Amino acid sequence: MKRIILGITTAAVLSSSVFANELYLSAGSADFDGSSAIEYGFGYRGEKVFSNNIMIGLSGGMNIISVDNINENIYAAECDLRLGYSYKDFILYGEGTFLGHSGDSWNAIGFGGGGGLEYKAFKHVSFAAEYKTVSMNTNFDTTYTYSVGSGIITYKF
Repeated sequence: MKRIILGITTAAVLSSSVFANELYLSAGSADFDGSSAIEYGFGYRGEKVFSNNIMIGLSGGMNIISVDNINENIYAAECDLRLGYSYKDFILYGEGTFLGHSGDSWNAIGFGGGGGLEYKAFKHVSFAAEYKTVSMNTNFDTTYTYSVGSGIITYKF
């Protein structure tokens, strides 16, 4: 988990001079291997929109997940690479995701993907809705699927 956090921090620092900088808060409803869950998160997003309206973005964040039938909080670290198209105040994007989960006595990592729609409501504030699904592998050689639909608010500085 420490390597994941270090990787996300490094990516954020390296991209800060190239991309527009944003901080975000998120909340979403998740499916944790068939069980309902709630996810809350925060992190950093950077994006660059080119003159042809193509957008490339990188984000990294930390999440806390509360699963209905598990009596522990699950902590997550994620890194997303986004590619999309910008039109006026909207950005439609697809994303590839690397995700790490950590419970009391187990860890899991996985790769997946999803997509979203972002609306730039004000000069420094935007709202997004996104969905992603990730295939996870635990340190006990078991697998599960994690899917989440999130609402996101960002502040651009």
